[in-house]
Amino acid sequence: DALGRRPEILMLADGADAVRIAVAQRAAAGDAIVPSAALFADSGGVRLGLVPPEAPTRLRGPLIDLDASAFQAAFAGAPAANALAAFSRHDHATVYGDALYRTAIAGFPAANRMETALDMGGNDVANAGAVTADSLAIARELEVQGDLTAAAGLTVGAGLAVGGAAAITGRLTAGDARVNGAVAAASLSVSGDARVGSLTAAGAARASSARIAGVLAAGSVRATRLSADRVAARSVRATGSANVASTVRARSVLATGTLSASSGVFANLAVGSCSGC
Repeated sequence: DALGRRPEILMLADGADAVRIAVAQRAAAGDAIVPSAALFADSGGVRLGLVPPEAPTRLRGPLIDLDASAFQAAFAGAPAANALAAFSRHDHATVYGDALYRTAIAGFPAANRMETALDMGGNDVANAGAVTADSLAIARELEVQGDLTAAAGLTVGAGLAVGGAAAITGRLTAGDARVNGAVAAASLSVSGDARVGSLTAAGAARASSARIAGVLAAGSVRATRLSADRVAARSVRATGSANVASTVRARSVLATGTLSASSGVFANLAVGSCSGC
């Protein structure tokens, strides 16, 4: 520089995710110049200091009074007395700010984590993999090509279409539900048509129309029309017709229309009329 001194960049780790940096002059032996006037020059807000001869382990300036002994121990006495040095500290938060990054930042997972509600402003979220949520409320339609997992409840205002399996820990409520694979839910309420490969509900299964290609297993079933390969439930209530290709297993069955099944196992069976029994 103007004093014939070589600048050096000195860096020390400060915890797991921060560094302390001093850009300091390396003064030659016997160099006794004290460039104190430089401290008052326009430095652009840099924390610029000088190691004064009367306090050779301190870095002092208009914006700084720092113990420099850790740097001096690590870098052979630098910054030495009479040397100028600019000091800064950098951690993940100061370097990356509070922006959300689309790529992973090593050792800084907060850079990829939202800390407030996200408003998409009517735009799409495309090509998502697994979607995990405590609760999910969709005003119109939800279409998932793979599997859908909801830790609590799932509410869809209109149609629900899932290409794989749907596992809902809490309640599934939808206007229309179509699932190619299996549905496992604490309870199922569909105001329109439910079409699934197989359905397991720990609580109640209610639908205007239910068409199950596989097995329907639920605590209770209420449907206007019920069509299933096999039904296993404590009670079955179909206000329209109930068509079962294989077996009905239930404590009670209430069908105001027609109950049709290959075989049935009932604890109690009361019928107004029976044909082919």
